[in-house]
Amino acid sequence: MADERPNMPIPEETLNLLLERLEAVERHVADGRGLLEDSRRYFQELRQKELELLQKDLEIERLKRDLYYQKKLCEKEMEARSNALEEKCRFLEKDLEARITRERELFERRLAAEQGLWAERLAGEQEECARRLADAKRSEGFWARLIRMLTWS
Repeated sequence: MADERPNMPIPEETLNLLLERLEAVERHVADGRGLLEDSRRYFQELRQKELELLQKDLEIERLKRDLYYQKKLCEKEMEARSNALEEKCRFLEKDLEARITRERELFERRLAAEQGLWAERLAGEQEECARRLADAKRSEGFWARLIRMLTWS
């Protein structure tokens, strides 16, 4: 098919206008390509950041689980130590009670021995006093008899 339009020369002004428009379209396309490349780069960066964020979220979750596990271990250890300390306290209390009982018994034996010693000393001194008193009464009896004899005459 033949073009039915007549071949007319295009004025230079129209050509210049078309060239300007074509250059503007090329600049617009180039800008669009630049924006598209920027968009792709930003999209890649965004995906990379999302992956990093996801990895950090996973790391946070892992750390939370580890922390929970460590907390439970610590609680169990504290409970075990508490039980051990309570058991040790009960043992020490029983040991202390036994020591107090032994010391009390020892004290009571020593007290009884000391009381016996002083009771013997007291008995000895009472015997000595009774002997002296008997001697004094005998002596007094002699002197009293002598005085009576002297006064009777």
